[in-house]
Amino acid sequence: MTSLTDRTRAMFSIEIDLGDHFESATTRVLHEGHAVKVYERSSPRSLLADSIRFMIAERVMQLEVRFRGATYLWLPGAYQLTLDAFRFLACLEQENLSVTSALDAGCGCGVIGVGLAHLAAPRRLQLLDVNMEVLANAEANTAQIGDETAVELRHAEFSPSALEERFDVIVSNPPYFPSGAIAVPAGRVTMTDEFNLTEALIRGFEARTNLLYFTFSEVLGTEIREAVDAAGFSDYFEVVDSWEAPIPRSIVSDLLEDRFDVILGNQDELRHRVSVGRLRQ
Repeated sequence: MTSLTDRTRAMFSIEIDLGDHFESATTRVLHEGHAVKVYERSSPRSLLADSIRFMIAERVMQLEVRFRGATYLWLPGAYQLTLDAFRFLACLEQENLSVTSALDAGCGCGVIGVGLAHLAAPRRLQLLDVNMEVLANAEANTAQIGDETAVELRHAEFSPSALEERFDVIVSNPPYFPSGAIAVPAGRVTMTDEFNLTEALIRGFEARTNLLYFTFSEVLGTEIREAVDAAGFSDYFEVVDSWEAPIPRSIVSDLLEDRFDVILGNQDELRHRVSVGRLRQ
């Protein structure tokens, strides 16, 4: 089977095999398709972050992450790929979804939407993002989706009023923090820091779907629940999964730092809980 690496003909690339239960990962650094370094690590989260930093510094062309039988391509310029995306996929797998139409809002490189296609095989899948370069990355990942799913890539913001169709399910792994909460150091590729998508997803829930899954940080859990209450959907809301995640202390602004937990023995990182919220009618 031809890999995404072969198709894009990258001179340098990195491949990561994630353990099914996130207990370990194996990394290969390749030059013209030949492994020049192979190593294992018990912390897949750090491995992903270190690999992306290495890619930026050494001008490596691409990263492939293999998880539960699928391969996901990440290219420099896309929003930072973290372990949260794959934990979100593992959560969706436990939901045993059976849907005919799905939307991945703020799709980034397409991990969630493509993973959902493998899990539920909807007849129609739309990947939506405001960044055209990111959509090109997502399009490369859709090549592995079977013919039973019709895929549409859409360059637009998520707006309930702008969308005319309804979907059986909407999924989203949006940026967790509002503008100004995360300080992005020069030269770092990271997630955007807008909170608008999460709020729009909640407001547009009833108009566009009966089932919505989205990730959020419990650092802003109060604000999320207030947005759900304000939209009148508190009876439909439930947290279906959560996990702890570290974040570099250097990028967290003073406005939010006291909401994070300090990791004992490591003053350079803070910790927060990432949750998967579900709105279901």
